[in-house]
Amino acid sequence: MGQSSETVAGRGKPRVAKHEGPRPLPPIPNTNYASFMLERMQAHGDNVAMVDEEARGRRTYAELCDLIPRASGGLKAAGVSPGDVVLLITKNHIDYPLAMLAIIHRGATCAPVSPTLKPDELVHVVKISKARYVIACASAVGAVKEAYFRMPKWTLKQLWVLDSSSGISQFGRLLQQDPVPAFSTDDGLDPAKSVALLPFSSGTTGLPKGVMLSHRTLLVPHVRSVYQESIRPKTPKPTRNLFQTVMLFLPVSHTYGHGMVTATLFNGGTVVVMLRFSPKSFFETIERFKVTWAPIVPYIANFLIDTPLMKKFDISSLVGFTTAAAPISAAASNTLMKKTGRVIGSAYGLTETNGAVSANSTLFGFNPESVGRIVPYCDVKVVDVETGRMLGERQEGEVCARGPNIMLGYMNNPKATASALDAEGWLHTGDIGYFDEDNFLFITDRIKDLIKVKSLQVSPTELEALLLSHPAVEDAAVVGVPHAKLGEAPRAYVVLRSGAILRPHEIEDFVSERVSSYKQLAGGVRTVDAIPRNPAGKILRRQLKKDFMSSKL
Repeated sequence: MGQSSETVAGRGKPRVAKHEGPRPLPPIPNTNYASFMLERMQAHGDNVAMVDEEARGRRTYAELCDLIPRASGGLKAAGVSPGDVVLLITKNHIDYPLAMLAIIHRGATCAPVSPTLKPDELVHVVKISKARYVIACASAVGAVKEAYFRMPKWTLKQLWVLDSSSGISQFGRLLQQDPVPAFSTDDGLDPAKSVALLPFSSGTTGLPKGVMLSHRTLLVPHVRSVYQESIRPKTPKPTRNLFQTVMLFLPVSHTYGHGMVTATLFNGGTVVVMLRFSPKSFFETIERFKVTWAPIVPYIANFLIDTPLMKKFDISSLVGFTTAAAPISAAASNTLMKKTGRVIGSAYGLTETNGAVSANSTLFGFNPESVGRIVPYCDVKVVDVETGRMLGERQEGEVCARGPNIMLGYMNNPKATASALDAEGWLHTGDIGYFDEDNFLFITDRIKDLIKVKSLQVSPTELEALLLSHPAVEDAAVVGVPHAKLGEAPRAYVVLRSGAILRPHEIEDFVSERVSSYKQLAGGVRTVDAIPRNPAGKILRRQLKKDFMSSKL
């Protein structure tokens, strides 16, 4: 589990870690987020902003800048008022930014939602958000209707569908209205307090929570990127070249996918929209569209390390990868960089922090063992889990973050908000970690994922890293399961590489030879075809625990 505060006591005085740059950080604009983006996007004219990988559609910057105010006018004509919540339930779609920015332009709140949610899950989302308007892709319409059917009559005022579907109002009708100006500060908008985006947390520790992000919060990553460019040494390959063509198979309903879309539009690049990841389409898309940047998640990085497809396609356009949403091992990162000859950036952040808290990058430096240096506009402190006392360098505890990038709270959930945000505005992330003398941040675990073997804490990620070091293991997950003598014990789920033969007792022996007795896999080992993960690549530990308990009934 890294180094405890007891073993490193005295290494550093308690302090807050933050970016230490050569010049002051610029202020965050006090404006409507959509207005800000439109002003930036207008400079890119007829360049392609969004294109479908199967060439079924495209949008230029000029089109988006014309249509967003029209769609905002359509929402106004339909009765959407500033402050209303509009659910945007869609798979990856070229019109995601059009719909999302139109909602925010109107002064309403856009709530991106995964189209894979079942009606019961959507009922939960509707109850939290109080949303009475929905924009959805055709595949989600059935679940939307069923969810609202279970709500009081007239809860749903209007449903628009992005794709063709008979008998349902088309999103395209909103685009036929005259354009309207953005809801602004003159109209009563408070960019620091008005909720522009309402993404839903992954729900790994309970039912999903609506994360309230203000207009000002959404602006932070863009202002940060401008600042970073201002202090970057002049090179032949500026950041905008990285954003020239960005592939997107990450779901837009997740902060990572959403952030890649908005960052690319801010930099004038083209987003190549993919519905899902597949090995062949990944490389075909890079080759066909001359992709310059590929945002991925760690389990895809592990796939890329081993696949023979890398040599069968032309990936010469690719400048680099970025990985986020889940931890990636230093070994995997270094191996992928060596194999591809491309830089592998990484970042750590949460939905609640609207993206990065820290990043490994060419500007701030790399430490593959870490999750990068603290980024501008975000302060970090580490506190003792039991006492809340602030710790110093290399002292392990709960990571807390504060800054204009932090959420306002969880919508209609004051109890959860109070447990996450303290009186001084610090977000308690629930992650265990520490920072060093150079402000590199290290994440070692999740508080709620720790396995309690008697009174001792065991890190599942430590055991997963060990399992992945075995040449026959392709993927692994470790969870705590009930144990008669130990209270809780580590149990491993392992995916073997193609053709490999490895028996459960051999895996147990491999681990027991390398860890203390209390960290051994006393909960057993099960080989499986795949580790359950959410679309962002995070292990669904609750599902594994639930499956284990069901097998014991």
